[in-house]
Amino acid sequence: MKYFLRIVLVLFLAAAAVTGVYYYTTGNTPSFLGGNKDLALTTVSKPPVTEKYAALTLLLAQDNYALYKSGDLVVLQVDGKRYEFIGWTDSIDLETPELYQLNLDDDADEELIIRAYAGTDINNEKIYNVYILNKSDDPEIGYDVIILDESIANQLVSRYIYSEIGQLENCKKTVQLAMVPNISGAGIVYDNATGIATNAHTGYFRALQDETGAYLDVAVWNRGTCAYTVNNDGTVHAAMAVLVSYNGSSETQLAGILSMDIEAASNTEIAITDKSIRFTPNSSYAVSTPTLEAVADWKFTENNTATATSKTIAWIKHKPTFSQDTLTQTINGAEELGDMNAVASVTMTSTEVLLKAKDGVTFDKSIANSTQYSVIINRGSETEYDIAYTCSLNEAQTELTITFDRAYAKSEIITVEINYGTK
Repeated sequence: MKYFLRIVLVLFLAAAAVTGVYYYTTGNTPSFLGGNKDLALTTVSKPPVTEKYAALTLLLAQDNYALYKSGDLVVLQVDGKRYEFIGWTDSIDLETPELYQLNLDDDADEELIIRAYAGTDINNEKIYNVYILNKSDDPEIGYDVIILDESIANQLVSRYIYSEIGQLENCKKTVQLAMVPNISGAGIVYDNATGIATNAHTGYFRALQDETGAYLDVAVWNRGTCAYTVNNDGTVHAAMAVLVSYNGSSETQLAGILSMDIEAASNTEIAITDKSIRFTPNSSYAVSTPTLEAVADWKFTENNTATATSKTIAWIKHKPTFSQDTLTQTINGAEELGDMNAVASVTMTSTEVLLKAKDGVTFDKSIANSTQYSVIINRGSETEYDIAYTCSLNEAQTELTITFDRAYAKSEIITVEINYGTK
């Protein structure tokens, strides 16, 4: 493979103005999401040298390869021959590079891949560059090189993807990323009736809240540092942080990671592996995927026989014995931690949970007007989510309602944990 003439590293987190439009998406994933493969990113090594170097620092020795640094040069020794490379990271000698011999395409030759330390970002996170070396047809040249570094990622981010960000129209808790290929006439298509993006790849995460529990409005978003890793299956993996700022807050949210695999599409092309583009939310901001599917009405009620010992309910961590077949059950919350003894009943439906206090007991209003509440479903599983959206009290402060971020079928809930005065 002589040159990587056309490279596609499809990253969608280009700095972009927020549209200000709230909308839904389907969450569908096109089989391929990319742009024109027209970016040449190759360099070549200099011919083998014979002069004596002033100083050589050994970076690694593996099999019949040795890698050295000499001033601004990186020197690769293969079977006794040395090749010079320029433009590699100055920090390559601060951490031992990793060397791989992998076949990135369909030919019979393995490529030499070097992953090297390149410094740290503003958050003091390590940055690495990846160098892919291919034997040149010209033995005097030695190697053709493709360099994946921060400058390359910056070029590709803004070139190939058109994207939009927005909070769901009826639930500001959920922020959505939607992206399509940035080609002539590209745009995100929305259903006229629902506002669903029907042609986009999407990801979801939870918006930040203020001290009263209200969800903030997204202001701007950007990408963070691109991290490259090398997989044993012969692919290069790229991942970028999703960084979001909100109106009324100085905090920058690390909302999640956008990642994808890069593979050789042919002897002359690098492409994104089909369906490998993936947004993974930060676990602190994970939300369930929105859906407009019809949900049948259902109702689950617990009646509490415990005697109230608290006059104010300020702390609850209650885990009902939730059953798909049970409609009503009786419990004794006297032995539970917190103020569950003062709750008369718990009623859960597809869209909310309602807690009623016993006679003479009220809920702490300051908790309802904060972020210290949650409804966690399926704790410890892949479908663990905090499904709480808003928290409110009736005027007498005797009934607490926590609404959900969407309607949930009973079959989606295996376990449930209700928190008040804590997360």
